[in-house]
Amino acid sequence: MRTTKEVVITGLGPVAPTGVGKEKFWDALREGKSGIRRISLFEPNGFACRVGGEVDNGWKSGNGFSQGKSSSRSSTFIIAAAQLALQDAGVTAVDFAASRSGIYVGVSTSDMGIIESEHTVFKNSGCTKPDSISSSSPHAAASEIAGALKCPGKVLTFSTACSSGILSIIYGVESILRGEAEMVLAGGGDSPLTPLLIAGFSSAGLLSTSYNDIPQSASRPFDARRDGAVLAEGAGMLLLESAEKARLRGAKIYGKVTGWGVSNACSPFSLKTAFFSSMQQALHTDRK
Repeated sequence: MRTTKEVVITGLGPVAPTGVGKEKFWDALREGKSGIRRISLFEPNGFACRVGGEVDNGWKSGNGFSQGKSSSRSSTFIIAAAQLALQDAGVTAVDFAASRSGIYVGVSTSDMGIIESEHTVFKNSGCTKPDSISSSSPHAAASEIAGALKCPGKVLTFSTACSSGILSIIYGVESILRGEAEMVLAGGGDSPLTPLLIAGFSSAGLLSTSYNDIPQSASRPFDARRDGAVLAEGAGMLLLESAEKARLRGAKIYGKVTGWGVSNACSPFSLKTAFFSSMQQALHTDRK
């Protein structure tokens, strides 16, 4: 994609177990704080893995988040992250709607918290809440953000497992480079700490089981003693803009998006080839 346009990042919106908002999130990274603890969203006794990354119960306090309509935990995180990104960039809902804008959100699955709880209700009573399907839909968060901001452009949801969030950012960048948009909210979020998902990932042998008594030691991706992954909830959204628009409005620019790559590994044996291909694409300079 040859273009003289540049895409920059002007707003950051993290909602994470280690902190909500860029200041708290960054402080935790600098201090090496872990957000992994014993799961409290349900009783984990009897599960092989009993730890995860939970967003603190008081995370909304003092942040001025609008409640929104969604009853979905994952959507609530994503919506709050979008609000934080806009606030950080100094962009109002009116500004966003008046621009050629877009919304791209990545989620790995439907909201399993709603699905699991409503399935129990259905088994016991034969009925469910009227909004159970719409609230648990993967597109729920993007749809609600678009409605609140009156977004006139593309509103898309990506669900490609672990890569969902980064793919939403890639396509958001490309939409600006193509001239479809000049301002895009992009990112993703999930809330995977539910009984069925913990049980399923544990059965597949993917989760850490040796650090239940010392949760903060469980997440060790590059350690020889690593025995599995740790699931965590949260969201992260960015405000992406054309460099021209950002400079015209005097926005603070965190950085430029200059390259990316996407590849598919058809089997575990092709992972290295896929990684190499993605890095080659990201380093390619033809798009400048």
